[in-house]
Amino acid sequence: MTRWYRLVTNDNAVANPLVTDEGDLDGLEEWMFRQCKEIRSWSGNAWIGTSTPANDGDPDDNLQNHFALLVFSPRLKTALEDAGIGEVQYLPINVVRPGDRRVAGYSVANLLSSVAALDFEHSVFTRYPEDYFLRERRGQLEMLRNVTLRSSALRGHNIIRLHEFRSKVFVSERFAAVVNGRFTGLSFKEVALS
Repeated sequence: MTRWYRLVTNDNAVANPLVTDEGDLDGLEEWMFRQCKEIRSWSGNAWIGTSTPANDGDPDDNLQNHFALLVFSPRLKTALEDAGIGEVQYLPINVVRPGDRRVAGYSVANLLSSVAALDFEHSVFTRYPEDYFLRERRGQLEMLRNVTLRSSALRGHNIIRLHEFRSKVFVSERFAAVVNGRFTGLSFKEVALS
C-alpha cells in the first residue's frame, strides 16, 4: 500500500520568501480553482504580485500567494510532468515584483481530480450545525482534524482534492518523492489509510 500525504503549502520556504499581496485572476475567483474542473477561459493575462519591498523576497517553487492557490515554478512543473504526474492543468500567470520586474515561468496548478476518499468512520471532523446562518453550508464539513483516506478510492491518482472538503489537497508517495528535498514552498504530513 502506497503512502499518502496532506500537502502543506507555505512551508519549507526560503529564508526571505516572495509573498504576493495583490493580483487579478483573469476575472475568476479563487474558489473556482477548488472545483476540479478545467478552466477554458484563461487568457494568460492573470497576475499576482507584491506591492511592497517587504514582501519582495526570493520566490519559492510553490509561490506564497494571497489567493492560497498552488502556483508552481517552471522547475517544479517540469519535474512533475517528467515524472508523469498528471491530473493538473497548468495556467501561466504573471508574477510581478515592485518596479514592474517580472518572475518568469510560473503557473497556477489547477487540480482536476476531486475524489470521494474520506473515511468518515476513522476521521475526526466537525460539521456546520443545522441552524448555521448560511443554509448551503448546513451539515457540510466545517473542519478536518485527523484524516483517514480510503486507499481503494485513491488508486490511479497522485494529487487530489477531497470531494467532501475541497480546500485540502492530498498527494501520493510518488508525488512527494519528486518534490521532497528538491523544491521549496511545500511539505507533507502523512495521513492514515484504510
